[in-house]
Amino acid sequence: MMASIFFDAFLFPANGRKTAWKYKRWPITVVVQREGEPLRQYSPRNDFLISNSALPRLLVQVNSTPKTQFPKDLRRMLATGAFVVRFANNFVSKFSQRKDFVLCTFFIAANGTATRYNLFQKLDGKKVYYTKKAFLFDDPLGRVEFARHLYNLRAELDQKEDQGAEDAVKALVDQVKKCKMKLMYTKSETGRGKHTESNHDDPAGGGGGNGHNAQLRAHGYELEPKIIMDDSGGTLEPVYKTPDHILTVYKRTNPNKMFIAKKVREESDELEILKFLDTMRPKSDHVISLVDSFDEWAIFPRMTTIEYYVDVSRKELQSKLPQVCLGLIEGVAYLHRLCIAHRDIKPDNLVVDKNFTLQIIDFDVAMRVQDEDEEVDDQCGTERWMAPEVKKKLWHSPIKADRWSCGLVLLFLLGVSSKEDISLKRFARSLMAHDPKERPSLLKWDKYLPPPFSDSDARETSQLRRDRVEGDGEMTKPNVKKQRH
Repeated sequence: MMASIFFDAFLFPANGRKTAWKYKRWPITVVVQREGEPLRQYSPRNDFLISNSALPRLLVQVNSTPKTQFPKDLRRMLATGAFVVRFANNFVSKFSQRKDFVLCTFFIAANGTATRYNLFQKLDGKKVYYTKKAFLFDDPLGRVEFARHLYNLRAELDQKEDQGAEDAVKALVDQVKKCKMKLMYTKSETGRGKHTESNHDDPAGGGGGNGHNAQLRAHGYELEPKIIMDDSGGTLEPVYKTPDHILTVYKRTNPNKMFIAKKVREESDELEILKFLDTMRPKSDHVISLVDSFDEWAIFPRMTTIEYYVDVSRKELQSKLPQVCLGLIEGVAYLHRLCIAHRDIKPDNLVVDKNFTLQIIDFDVAMRVQDEDEEVDDQCGTERWMAPEVKKKLWHSPIKADRWSCGLVLLFLLGVSSKEDISLKRFARSLMAHDPKERPSLLKWDKYLPPPFSDSDARETSQLRRDRVEGDGEMTKPNVKKQRH
């Protein structure tokens, strides 16, 4: 309430030079497209919106959703803000040449923190990026700095109105009417800010259809809808989409704790491998564990991918890189000791928990082998992260191909930091030797790699080193089912 009064008094001047919307539909139609579906429209609402013209210049959202790492209100604000940035840079003449439109947004959390997000694009891509800065309302200096930012923003909004914005917005609205784009409805809303679920077998309604719902509900799980309705009955898409066979679920007994439900392919050995890993002692902290499994479903804890931190929160990742890199090495080494080849090592298949403990996920194409010299001729994985011999569809060792992918991911992670780590880069490059026979075993990584971090990091990494793969470095040879090839 205090935040609401503050913004009412400060940002809504009576001189008529600006237009302000509070809890009302936007003056611009948002157009979205889900994969495999036609274009749709919706009219979102923000708690506060300021505009010189029909083009929004300031969005403010006060969080009203449960506390999470990335609240839905924040995702909704960033998703709609990203649309505004892309629209301005593509269709408003003032910004289209240099793609220099910047949208300011504020997200106010329940803990008395206001975070400013400046959304922008780069010249060479479609992605929308942001910078952020937090202000603490319970700190006098924080309130002063916050007010100063608002005054500066107000001065910027006093500049000449966006050239061509009115015409561009009108053209968009006319095109929407001409094409008769439909609103993305599910079913009638039951209240402001609530989530609803479709009664139809449509992935837009709840992410999987009645067949999936029935299986999951029979085991006590409910689906989190993949869409969020706004007050007009239109819907908002999540910023990060998941494939249709991967759903977010929660237990009816604890709706605040989310899990990932994955429908495992019939041809995959994923469930068998994960159940086998769950029987191993000691278990690795760096390999995902099953929470539950039934029928063709596997239930996992929900965590954040490394790819997300690279795209959205690099600074936070940079401070944890030693821990993350060691986690990757030790996780892959643990799998190889048990004669398991992952065959799709990439950032998307690496997640971290709230303590930045890395875990390897997605064993869809993983296989168990007799030893590191067993070879197959099938091509598995993601092209960008495949070893050369896999790309060429040659007979290859899945274990040695994993080493190559691990090396590439290590180099990718090290590229996030401005701090040069020569030793770890050298080890990563040795894993990417063109000749698979020259790639060092991850089981003996500490013999190939000098202490990769400075003395100041010794305390931080000493515990991680104690957690590394145990054993004499030789691969265990369990009784395994041979993979067809």
